[in-house]
Formats: sequence, structure tokens, C-alpha cells
Amino acid sequence: MSRTDTRVAPAILRTATGREAARWVGTHCREAPWLTTATVLTTVAGAALQVLPVLLLGRVVDAVVEGESQSVLVTIGALLVAAALLGAGANTTATAPTRRICAQPLPPAR
Repeated sequence: MSRTDTRVAPAILRTATGREAARWVGTHCREAPWLTTATVLTTVAGAALQVLPVLLLGRVVDAVVEGESQSVLVTIGALLVAAALLGAGANTTATAPTRRICAQPLPPAR
């Protein structure tokens, strides 16, 4: 193994077991249930809003093929941009609680 090979973690770094990780997540979720709820809701909203632009693009194709007016295309385009921005905002908001929880110092290793 070369000096730059990073495939193996140093022996002093310990990896938590699945049970330890679940206990840690559960503890932090119980400390701030509103934060957990907000994270789940914004994650679901963000996922839904990220799918909407794809559906709207299909509607644009249909409108062009059917020869609909330019105002229909502009309306769909505005909805597409709004959905993409709202989806990105919701996904960014959803990660904020995770950053807050993960910013806490870790307990000392055993």
C-alpha cells in the first residue's frame, strides 16, 4: 500500500454500528420532534416539486405539437421555473436541520 492510498481507515477511527447510529438518530429526533417533522415535510415537498418540472416539460411538448398559443407556453415556462426554484429551496431547507444536528460535537470515543 502506498502512502497516498486511502482505502483503509486508520486504526484510531472507529465506525459506529447500525444500532449505535440508530440510537443516536433516535435520541436527536426525540430532542426536537418539530425539527424532525419539518425535515420530513420539506424533503417530501422538495421531492414533489423536483418532479413537477419534468411533467411540465411534457406539457410543453404536447402544447407545441398541438400548436397551442404562445401564452400557454409562457405560462407553462413560468410554472416550470417557479417549481424548480421552490423545489431547490425546499431541498435546501430540508438539509438545514441535519446540518444543525451534525454540527454538535461528537461524544468521546470509548
